[in-house]
Amino acid sequence: MRLTWEAVMRRWFTYVREPHREWTWRLIHQQYAGPGRFYHTISHVADCLSKLDAVELDSDSRKVAELALIWHDAVYVPGSSENELVSARMLDAVSATFDEPWLGAHAHVAILATEHGVGYNGAYGNRTVDAVVDIDLSILGEPEATYRHYVEDIRREYAHVSDEAWRVGRSGFLKGMIARPVLYSLPEMRERFDARARDNMAAELARLA
Repeated sequence: MRLTWEAVMRRWFTYVREPHREWTWRLIHQQYAGPGRFYHTISHVADCLSKLDAVELDSDSRKVAELALIWHDAVYVPGSSENELVSARMLDAVSATFDEPWLGAHAHVAILATEHGVGYNGAYGNRTVDAVVDIDLSILGEPEATYRHYVEDIRREYAHVSDEAWRVGRSGFLKGMIARPVLYSLPEMRERFDARARDNMAAELARLA
């Protein structure tokens, strides 16, 4: 079951000391509610945290993954190559408010991994980071109707891009993802999402063609 934004807020509050809870949450909420966002919203974060609940991690690793997922799209400019870096730096800027400030540095690394760069080979060798990356990509393996809604929302975020530019850019992304021998690093995520993700992306690629 997907969490509500209020549930995301309550989870955030478990990491932050008073009197910093309210203003740091306002910052998070403001970032995800920015103009032009349709997929990369607090609802995406809530979905990610719901999926994290089903992944087996030790206590500290779960904290790192949860913080990374809360902040991983705090900055989102369509087409920018610096979204993950700036999002991680925003987390750095508030990590002094944490009960356990060391968590911020580890979450920073996991956020950077959600860039899903071309050099990604399917595993970072770190279960915590792999969980964050897999969960961020899990939308690709959702049922067809959910996947199509995701694509529509992403297209709306790229409304400034022409249909032809969108077709070329999106097709390149899909071909690159389909070509990867491994989409999901964790065995349980691979079993749950891999086959459907490949079917979804192949069908979208055919529509674009």
